[in-house]
Amino acid sequence: MRLDLEKKNIAFSPMLKAWFCCFSCFTDVVLEQEARCVTKARKLGVCTPVLYAVDTVLHTLTFEYVEGPSVKDVFLEFGSSGLGEDRLDNIATQIGHAIGKLHDGGLVHGDLTTSNMLLKNGTNELVSSCMPS
Repeated sequence: MRLDLEKKNIAFSPMLKAWFCCFSCFTDVVLEQEARCVTKARKLGVCTPVLYAVDTVLHTLTFEYVEGPSVKDVFLEFGSSGLGEDRLDNIATQIGHAIGKLHDGGLVHGDLTTSNMLLKNGTNELVSSCMPS
């Protein structure tokens, strides 16, 4: 999952097809909150990358690699690539449903931006990270 690179040190392992997110400046508590948040969001029906591992020694989370453009990139291409309003409406509806599921489950996304949402390649499926606030 591509996340906001200005806030986290993120590396991709092509061998494992996974993202490693390094939270070296955060405590174990914050690391655990992030892991719990992503897990709970998936249980609530929000499409999130699979969390493979939590390493409290290295302060890393290992997520499934999701191939696809960010929602921000898709929105910025509106009009220039023939992207129709129907597709934008569909994406906006998915975002609304995902946020509704999070809020109904007692979660608040702490960094809700279109840069933190992907559309899986070959589908119109929204994938979001879940940052606790």
